[in-house]
Amino acid sequence: LSGIETTTGLEPMLAELGIDLGEDHFFDSNMETIDLPREVNLGGLRMQTREPVKVPMQIRVTEDQMLQDSPLVNRIGSLFYLWGTPVKVDVEQMAAHGLQAVNLIESSPNCWTMGFDTAPLPGSALDPAGKTMLGPQPLAVLVSGQFPDLYEGKEVPAWPETAPPAGDAAEEPAGPEAPAAITPAPSQLLVIGSAKMFDDNIISAPQNALLLLNAVDFLAGSHDLLEIRAKTLTQRVIRSVDAGEKMAWRLFVVLVVPVVLAAYGIIRAGMRRKEAARYSEALRRAGGAH
Repeated sequence: LSGIETTTGLEPMLAELGIDLGEDHFFDSNMETIDLPREVNLGGLRMQTREPVKVPMQIRVTEDQMLQDSPLVNRIGSLFYLWGTPVKVDVEQMAAHGLQAVNLIESSPNCWTMGFDTAPLPGSALDPAGKTMLGPQPLAVLVSGQFPDLYEGKEVPAWPETAPPAGDAAEEPAGPEAPAAITPAPSQLLVIGSAKMFDDNIISAPQNALLLLNAVDFLAGSHDLLEIRAKTLTQRVIRSVDAGEKMAWRLFVVLVVPVVLAAYGIIRAGMRRKEAARYSEALRRAGGAH
């Protein structure tokens, strides 16, 4: 497994707002299993199989890690957060711009990082043993307020040029246009530290598409539509249970419950014997009285 360095071009703009997406590999012990295609050779025949892979950059986010007061995420049972990073917020820098940030989604407490490298990841990097856990880290942040014009007095970056399709003549670039007047107004910005979770082959698992739809409705101001969608049924998942907790519940079911039932039976039998003895004694005394 290895990572590929990519840039969005938004990093400088976000940095001026006090938002840093980070560059390190990010791992979480709350992992999701996915099936990856693999080609095997069986008796000279090459066959396609699917191999389950469970590694800590395939992060499973459950509803207890989401802000239940926000309609953006309060009806989402789980998310698949793949090859992402935390969203770090500089509160002081953001406050200087008059902005506020709310953490919508957080990682589990058992997460760690490793410096980014395009080389294959060593097995030790994927093992949580001996790692310094960072505690819950913000994975999605909603920023609200009146955003400053970061290009005031500066030249606005041009759109990147794209090569024309083969055989087509290049179009003449359009002449410069006068920039439209800007009227400042409060707005909102949703920053998610993973783009891979919205890939075509990933977005349907588990409820990543619902998060994207909710984000579009919310940021477009269509809160009524968002509330309607929030009333639909959603999948609820059981939180991940570690090996120690599983063993504790097994012991509870196998040992504690039978012991409690046996103790109740013994106590109940003793009480019945005492009641029978008192009843016999009462009959004996009644017979002696006659």
